[in-house]
Amino acid sequence: MIAAESQSMRIPISASGTRTPAICACARTCGIILSLICIVGCQSFGAGSGGLFSRRGDDPDNEDIRLSQADGSQESQTGINRLNIFRTLKKAKETELKPTPPEAMDDYDAAQALFDEGRFSEAHKAFKATSKKYENTPIVEDCHFMMAECRNAEKRYASAQDGYEKLMEKYPSTRHMDTCTRRLFAIAQIWLKEPTFATKNELQQVSLNEKIVAPTPAKEPTRLSEWPIIPNLTDRTRPVFDTKGRALEALRKIWMHDPTGPLADDALMLSASHYLRKGDYREADRMLTLLREEYPKSPHIEVAFELGPHVKLMSYQGATYDVRNLEDAEQLKRASLRMFGDKVDRERIEQELEQIEEAKALREWEKVEFYLRRSKPHSAAIYCKILIQNYPDSQYAAKAREALADMGDEALPPDLRPKPKSFWLFKLGDDSPTVAHGEETDETAEALDDGNDEETPQNAGLRRLTPEEAGRVSLKDIPTDKSEVNESGRATLNDR
Repeated sequence: MIAAESQSMRIPISASGTRTPAICACARTCGIILSLICIVGCQSFGAGSGGLFSRRGDDPDNEDIRLSQADGSQESQTGINRLNIFRTLKKAKETELKPTPPEAMDDYDAAQALFDEGRFSEAHKAFKATSKKYENTPIVEDCHFMMAECRNAEKRYASAQDGYEKLMEKYPSTRHMDTCTRRLFAIAQIWLKEPTFATKNELQQVSLNEKIVAPTPAKEPTRLSEWPIIPNLTDRTRPVFDTKGRALEALRKIWMHDPTGPLADDALMLSASHYLRKGDYREADRMLTLLREEYPKSPHIEVAFELGPHVKLMSYQGATYDVRNLEDAEQLKRASLRMFGDKVDRERIEQELEQIEEAKALREWEKVEFYLRRSKPHSAAIYCKILIQNYPDSQYAAKAREALADMGDEALPPDLRPKPKSFWLFKLGDDSPTVAHGEETDETAEALDDGNDEETPQNAGLRRLTPEEAGRVSLKDIPTDKSEVNESGRATLNDR
């Protein structure tokens, strides 16, 4: 149809009144092309997803999927289950390891002989050729391991790291896991230049009195080539870029791929030590938290509890920021006192706990000052009360009391203003109740002490009325003299 329309289009007429043959031929060609595009589009978009010239029904697997989607019957679901089982078996057959042929062992032994002779480069090539020649055989795992060992023996640690990590990713349960983790840990120690772990002696004094605690600046690299963006073109023992970043990545691979191994907690502790010495307290806190939660029986657990509060306090940014670090540090310090007892410096920890309390009181005082600056005395008074109630012994509690005294009672919210002392007393005497209301003064007390000469005291049977009971008393109807009490026992007001 489109082709017919294209051919029936008006063609410009030349000056002589006849159509140009070249223009007619071009129009016919365009019409044919548009027709082909329409045909291809109908086949591709209307039929399926097996290609431009294929339909869904041409593939039996896709046809089964289409039928199961259209019909939810038990037969269709059974067909899909059989199809899934077939695909799983097919994939397993493709990845199934074949038995190692005898000639593969001969090639492996020849490459191993080169490695034993110290010809590591030639041995690496031989192991690589063997792994390619005998794919899908168990010997490939050993070839990958020995290739990484060759690079490690040549002190080309970047290539060795890539080889060990590739082996652990391809074979998560490899029998060479312990050796791989030891090699990666040693490489990380070489690159970080930190063979030891951080100790309690490296703790710095934390000042929480300041509003913002500036962390210790990170040490700059001693050489220009140690910067992450500067390429390393001279030292083959280090990677081309970001040596320390690659070292931390090697440590991360240890505790991720071998979390139950002997070096998992050591890798976390070495990473935390590096971040602590660098001044990156947030990352150090993250590593120490993982160590405390995942490895409670680690030999580094005591140091982790000592360093944990320190890095949290060092990353605390002041009263205007989140209080979570202060609360977590307080919990960790109290846990250290419970868990380790006399092994920790109890006096120092108690002093730091007092500093944390002062820092938390400072947060409340900051709120008081904020509302005072905004001329909102009611809100400031509320936080003054909270400060005095929660931190009564802090220096900011005294400031809060002074602020309340300066604001006066009128500036306080109605519920925080001091109320006058008053009482409602219900007195039983002479078979008639008496309700006393008024200010609690000495005259009222003397009036209550006045009584008859009987052995039973006059105040016997008195009780304080509830506000509801007191509110039901009408002062207009109550006589002022006790002699005016009627026989019904109506309550009277004693205003003496």
